[in-house]
Amino acid sequence: MLYLGISDTHEKQAKIIEALSRKFKLHPNIDLLKIAESCPFNFTGADFYALCSDAMLNAIIRTAGDVDRKLHKYNENRPEEDQLNLRQWFDKVATESDMEVLVSEEDFAKARLDLVASVSEEELKHYLRVRENFEGGKN
Repeated sequence: MLYLGISDTHEKQAKIIEALSRKFKLHPNIDLLKIAESCPFNFTGADFYALCSDAMLNAIIRTAGDVDRKLHKYNENRPEEDQLNLRQWFDKVATESDMEVLVSEEDFAKARLDLVASVSEEELKHYLRVRENFEGGKN
C-alpha cells in the first residue's frame, strides 16, 4: 500500500499550485505563497487542481466580460452600419492585451471561496492513524 499524504506546509502547497499553474499566464504580482496560506492543510492534490482550474475559469470569464464592455463602448456612439460584431472587433480593433488571459490573485481568491476540501479533518486523522499503524508494523 502506498500513502502519499498531503502537504503539511504552505510552502509545499505553493509548490503544488506553481506546478499546476505552470502553463497559465499569471499576473506578474501574484504571490502563490499568499494563495497557499489561504488553504487548509487537508487540501489534497485534487483540491489544488480544482483551485487552479477554477482560478483559470474565473480569469477567462473576467477577460470575456472586459472584452464585451470594450466592444460595447466602441460601438455605443457609432451609427449602426459602422458598429462591429465581436469577430470584427477582434480582427480590427483588439490589441494583444485584449486577447491575453492573466490569472490574478483575485481569481484564485474567488476560486478558494467556493472550494470545499475533499478530505475532512476527521478523515485526515484516520488516514494518519492508518499510516502510523502500517509504519509501526514494518519493524
